[in-house]
Parts: sequence; structure tokens; C-alpha cells
Amino acid sequence: MDILMNTANIIFDNSYQLKSSFDLVESLSLAERKELLSLLNTSYPFWGLDKIFENYPSYESLYILRLRVNKGILIGSRQILIVKNYKLAPSWAKEIAKTLSVQYFAVSSRAIVHPNFRGQGIGTKLVQKLNQKTFSEHNIEVILGSSTSLSAIVLYQRLGAKLWKGDINKINCSTTSKNNPSHIRMLTPIRYLYYKDNKNNTLNDDFKHYPQALNSKT
Repeated sequence: MDILMNTANIIFDNSYQLKSSFDLVESLSLAERKELLSLLNTSYPFWGLDKIFENYPSYESLYILRLRVNKGILIGSRQILIVKNYKLAPSWAKEIAKTLSVQYFAVSSRAIVHPNFRGQGIGTKLVQKLNQKTFSEHNIEVILGSSTSLSAIVLYQRLGAKLWKGDINKINCSTTSKNNPSHIRMLTPIRYLYYKDNKNNTLNDDFKHYPQALNSKT
């Protein structure tokens, strides 16, 4: 059964109205999957339909938040897996859940905004809306994620994410542009989480102390 989010009346440059929907991925038609692939191809041009979802054993609890502007153009999406069976989670997420003694949690992935609409707060809306829906409609304490994008990690932390402490000392970066932070990629993923109570000493609250220590390579 599809879960629809309330329409978000957000105006961009007095011309773009943003609308959102939250659906089970199994309910997506082939046309909708191809549309999602077209969006993902703006950042990952060599991906095919087999790459639009993470490689999970089951998709029965995998949801997708999609953002559209007027005329129905898809400009952003983010996916989340509600982990009801611990064995269905990725190994990196199992490690965190085991440390936190959490059995029921969610895993976020495949967050993307179309290049023509970046810098307008749409990524922020993707994170806020999906987190809000997940925490309010599912009995979970934590949303886990992993990213190699420095700009994405900074955004997630600004919106309340905690960085997994064990990954901090492993930070190492490469970049295709010294003048554009959005092009900086970490050589190993940094794991992060949104935790309802914000109480755990295995988390790191302050990412701002670490960027100057990054070993940037061209």
C-alpha cells in the first residue's frame, strides 16, 4: 500500500512549486523506475536499472521519497529501508546497530538532487521530510546512512546527523576540483546516524574540527 505525504507548498524563485510523494518501491511502475534512473544518471551516468536500488535481499520495506516541481518533473529522491529483520541490513549497518543494541532501525540511501536544482534547499527537504515520516510512522530509534561525499556529510550533520566515531580517523579525500567542495569525495565511506534521543558516547557531535585535518589528494 502506497503512503502519500502531504503536499509541500514551497515556492522557488516564485515559479517552482515543490510536491512530494512517499511510496513503496515495489509499487513503482517500469516508467517510474526509468524516470528515477534518468535522475540518478545526472550524477552516475553509467548506472542501469539494476543500480537504482541498493542490493538488499528484500525490497518489501524499501520506500522512496520523490520530489517534483510543477509539470511533474522529478528533481530529487531519497530511499529508506525499514529494517524489520536484522539479517536484511547491510553489514556496515549491522555493526552500528549491534553496538547501539538496536534491533529495529532504518537505512537511508540513494539521496540525489538534479544538478539544475541544487543550492535551493531541496536536499535539506529530502532529509527532513524522510526522517520525519520514518520516525513518526515506524517504531524505530535510529536512521543509519553512509556517504563518501564531503558536502553531503556536512549537510547531514547540519540537519542533526551524528558521525560514527570509529570512522573519523579514517577520513581521506580525493577531489576533481580544488575550488568546489561538492566534488570532494572520501576514499572510504563515513557512516552517520539520526538518533531520536541524541544520547550516545559513540557519536561525534562536532564535524567542524575535522575538515582541516583531511588529507586531500588530486
